[in-house]
Amino acid sequence: MKRKSFKNRFLMFLTTLAMAFSVGVSLNAKAPVATKAAIIPAGEKLYLKVNDQWKTDNARFATYFFNSGGPDIEWADAKRVLYAENLYVVDIPAGTFDTYIMCRMNPATSTNDWPNKWNQTANITYDATTTLTRITGWTTSVQEAYVASEHLFSGIPASRVLYLRPHDVFDHVDFHHLAAYYYVGSESVFVDMTEHATGVYKVTTPAPTSPEATGGWEKVIFVSMKAAANNWDNKLHQTDDLIHPGTADMIYDAKQSAWHALTNLLPQTPSVEGITSNKVRFWINRNSHYENIKYQYLFEVGGVYYTVTGYTEVYTSTFFLYFDLPLAELLGNIITLYVVDTEGYRVEQLASITYTAQDNSKLWGVHYESGWKLSSYAVEGRIKAGFVAKVLEGYLSCSNSIHNGYGAFNLIDQNFIPRVDGTEEWNVEGNIGDILISDYVAEADYGDVSKRVADTTNGWNKYQMLKALGGGGSSGQNRVNETTNTNIIYVLVIGMLFGIATLGFIRFRKKPA
Repeated sequence: MKRKSFKNRFLMFLTTLAMAFSVGVSLNAKAPVATKAAIIPAGEKLYLKVNDQWKTDNARFATYFFNSGGPDIEWADAKRVLYAENLYVVDIPAGTFDTYIMCRMNPATSTNDWPNKWNQTANITYDATTTLTRITGWTTSVQEAYVASEHLFSGIPASRVLYLRPHDVFDHVDFHHLAAYYYVGSESVFVDMTEHATGVYKVTTPAPTSPEATGGWEKVIFVSMKAAANNWDNKLHQTDDLIHPGTADMIYDAKQSAWHALTNLLPQTPSVEGITSNKVRFWINRNSHYENIKYQYLFEVGGVYYTVTGYTEVYTSTFFLYFDLPLAELLGNIITLYVVDTEGYRVEQLASITYTAQDNSKLWGVHYESGWKLSSYAVEGRIKAGFVAKVLEGYLSCSNSIHNGYGAFNLIDQNFIPRVDGTEEWNVEGNIGDILISDYVAEADYGDVSKRVADTTNGWNKYQMLKALGGGGSSGQNRVNETTNTNIIYVLVIGMLFGIATLGFIRFRKKPA
């Protein structure tokens, strides 16, 4: 009994202790405190980024401020931010506000109230870290941090020269001139453009006078006019409202709707087909470098950018390109190959080389070695006869020149006519004797490309002439033909002898005893 009584008293003690502890805890506990939204600080700014939906119908924008726990309310206009796209700023008014609503308003009214509201966001609780409201739909939005550099662009400063390459549609039958229309805020001005180069126009930017034009002009529009007076009634065509890239010497290509560095528009000079005593033919193997894209190569020497003269199929569906160029401009000078797009803007510049004598009697190939480069080598593999004939067309049969006459024969033979391994047989598909090429009738005509006569000789005759005068070189393709012809002759001779012997034998048999 004593043991049981002690146990009961001990349990009672523990229960009393627990109750006392719980009472102490409850006495120290505090009632929960309701969290209040932060008050929007007066004088700070909120930003609104509208989408295309909210921009329609020339809508204006305003912000409704209120206190979720009190009677304070206020409206404030949203003002457009210059040098930014679709961005507006709201100066927070004085008052005790913790919530706001961005609203799209009727532009026909200036009063901010709910009857003049067209669209609105949901209630937005102020957060100092996300002061930009980006509109995503008619009634939806997201909050973001405002970072000025992500929204503001550079204006167009006074005296900056802008360049334009107009679209073909600008060249209207009623076209009079081109003009540039600058604007910033409520200030605008038209300025006539002048021709800078063939197909390129320029304008010097004037200085804006508006106090709000702290960054220069905001945008520019290029306009073609049908009369001398610059106004929108005389407009034929125009570009979009353009933001300038912010750097000097930029050209806007209206056909591409894009800005480019003016230096990337390379002026092109056509290279004229035909070799003369003063011109050579230079061959390039692109090795698939922009080979199947409608970009083109330009050959630059002395600041002149020559276009490709022609293309010749060497392997099936693989074409080498060639340039017929003035020899005097090449010798000892630096030459560079450029790749330009369909509108003539530089895509890539290949490494430069210094042209030395007889470089035109080598094949030059594009290859990659810490950048795209050019190197010379001999043609390899089985090639088409048309290519060999076109190479031979680039030399003058009766000229002893080492550049473009029979003086270059050995290099021609080594670099442009591959042989079958271990033999002197040409590794050529087809017969160059079947291919007609242009040539001169008389040596006296070599200085005048207009004296070239089309299809006046064939590739084999040209090769034989250069070889005869230039000396050296094997004629593997001819040897194959010679062997074939010799075998035919042997067969004919043997056949004739056999026929004579047969006739003699018959005659002998018929002779009377």
